[in-house]
Amino acid sequence: MSKRCHLIVVGFDEIVLNKYLGLVDDAIKEGVIDGFSIVDLEKEREEVEKHLARALIRPEKTYYLQTPDLLHETEQMLEFDDIAQVIQSRHGEIKVYIATEVSYHERYLKYCVEHGISCLVEKPVFLPQKDGKYCPEVMVERMNYYVEQAEKNNCHVSVMTLGRCHEIYADVVYQMIKEKMQKYEAPLTSFHIKHAGGVCNLHREYLTREDHPYRYGYGMLMHGGYHYVDLLARFLLLNKMIYPKKQFEVAFASYAAYPTDQNDRIPKPISERFDDNCPDWWKTEGKGIDWGETDITSTFALRDKETKRVITLGTIAMEQTTPSVRTWTDFPDQLYNKNGRVSNLDMEIQLSTLFAASVKCYKIPRDDGKFVEHVPVKPHIITRANPKLLPDEEYEVKKVYPEVYNSTSNKRIMTRWLRDEETVSTLREHMPVVKLMQGIAFSLEKQGESVVVDLCGP
Repeated sequence: MSKRCHLIVVGFDEIVLNKYLGLVDDAIKEGVIDGFSIVDLEKEREEVEKHLARALIRPEKTYYLQTPDLLHETEQMLEFDDIAQVIQSRHGEIKVYIATEVSYHERYLKYCVEHGISCLVEKPVFLPQKDGKYCPEVMVERMNYYVEQAEKNNCHVSVMTLGRCHEIYADVVYQMIKEKMQKYEAPLTSFHIKHAGGVCNLHREYLTREDHPYRYGYGMLMHGGYHYVDLLARFLLLNKMIYPKKQFEVAFASYAAYPTDQNDRIPKPISERFDDNCPDWWKTEGKGIDWGETDITSTFALRDKETKRVITLGTIAMEQTTPSVRTWTDFPDQLYNKNGRVSNLDMEIQLSTLFAASVKCYKIPRDDGKFVEHVPVKPHIITRANPKLLPDEEYEVKKVYPEVYNSTSNKRIMTRWLRDEETVSTLREHMPVVKLMQGIAFSLEKQGESVVVDLCGP
């Protein structure tokens, strides 16, 4: 159990309001924290105050940073330092939950690890930037620094991501595959994961949106893609149980689609329904912008770094241009799921010639005429095995699991982190994930070519 401290929430949006404020209230009632304060940008004051009007509990104080934009990092962090010192002088120990837009993650993460302040950062850990531009080349180097600083200064840093505490991905599938690999001494030889995000953006929204933007050189990979690269890393590293002395590398080859491809990928009748049929957009409004990707598909091989012998083959697809539930032309007020996301995840996992699991987790919105916000996941798992060689197994087992909510996983991480009990999603645990993220980012710069990254080692 942690010492009683004060929580600073940096970035107060609808997610924090709807998903996590109840957990903060629980922690206050249990005496884990003595309260919370909010830090946000002055330009967000109106939105923050709207959220607070609906809040279950109120912060001790809300601070608004006057520094106007992303490029003024030094000035903004001096403002934040003044606020943090005031709160520390009043309360002693503090913790920081970093829930800003991804472009701002790194500055607060850096501040916390250098000052020995425990923090919880939303995925992805940070957006690598240099001179204000997306720069995946610095990703691993900086991550190493932040891990070292966190451990040197003895602060608990965790990452909020979907798969680490998920009731299906972690509690069922990961544990099942881990146990089978140990029992049969079988490596993970094939791993395919595909996420269909069901996102429907319009051309004009690509030019204007600041949350989950695409016009700054990054896209799906640095948005929701992190969740699925995290799952990929966790499963691939199970091979260390079978080959503890081997060092692994991963070769990627990738392709992507971009906002400039969208008009050719949406049926004309649907585009016209949304007043969004823009056949020349790619060479007019969309021209000359360093767009981030909307859809990615990558093929990979996990190899022994020394011998180059292949252990695992697979694919990872992170696609947004998939079935959505959007029917509205303009964004509704007070709706987080503004572009009609409704997701589907498929995993196919093979353990050599012995055992396989097929996993499907999908959402089906209720047809009640209301906007889609909080939709449960329906999990189905089919396992196959060779029962002649494995007497404890059956050739095929089909199982439908009770519905779960993805948010439960994140809530578990938040609850444990507040109490200093979080161990599965620490910053160091995410080092291999960042390496794979960098590998995919590099492969998107050289589409169709093989790019190799180390998975293990420094």
